[in-house]
Amino acid sequence: MPLNHVERLPFGHPLQGMEEAYADPSSGYEPPAAILVEPIQAEGGVNVADAEWLKAIRKFAKDRGALFILDDIQAGCGRTGSYFSFDGMDLDPDIITLAKGIGGFGTPLAMNLNKPEFDKHWSPGEHTGTFRGQGISFIAGMVAMDYFKDDAFMADVRRKGDIMESRLKKMARPGMEVRGKGMMQGLDTKDGAFAKKVVAECFNKGLLLGGCGSEGRVAKLIPPLTIDDADLNEGLDIMEAAMQAVLVPA
Repeated sequence: MPLNHVERLPFGHPLQGMEEAYADPSSGYEPPAAILVEPIQAEGGVNVADAEWLKAIRKFAKDRGALFILDDIQAGCGRTGSYFSFDGMDLDPDIITLAKGIGGFGTPLAMNLNKPEFDKHWSPGEHTGTFRGQGISFIAGMVAMDYFKDDAFMADVRRKGDIMESRLKKMARPGMEVRGKGMMQGLDTKDGAFAKKVVAECFNKGLLLGGCGSEGRVAKLIPPLTIDDADLNEGLDIMEAAMQAVLVPA
């Protein structure tokens, strides 16, 4: 499938200019077929979308007969303390994309959740691919769903997310920003070179930490949802020591 025929717009920005462009028949813009957005922009720097902005996008899509698609591949499946990252926002998407956590414990699996009225063109088994028919992933994914039979697991994710946020805020230096939701948290160092040194220092100390966002300046934390408090705090201790080592070289 070609990756052109796509118009990319700034995350979180007002839609006024977009609405004006599509309302002008001489603008060159054709009516969109669909609008796809991440409620939480993960690789983009752990940017959390405002609920009102997402509702404005949904209205924009519906007014033009376009599908409203939410990408919850990295932030979904309990990562943020509810099954979907946008739970409670009354967004009613037409399609939801899921992967990563849907496979249970890291086995490859991906799927789209479609409203029935839009699921017209594929018959069962017609659309195959690398991540769509792996037996272990289906079994692991089914077992993972058992964690969501009540709210105890999500309450624990929210609790550990609070620990992560609190620890990151203590690590942050003036000008840095902590943002995220649940157990997806990011520390925006505002300095790509600094963040890369912290990531490297963490690796040397035995902690895998990812940089994301513009210039890789955001240290993103996405530990296993089932991690125990001791391991979580050990990882945060390593990150804190790494930051200190970069700030005050030996």
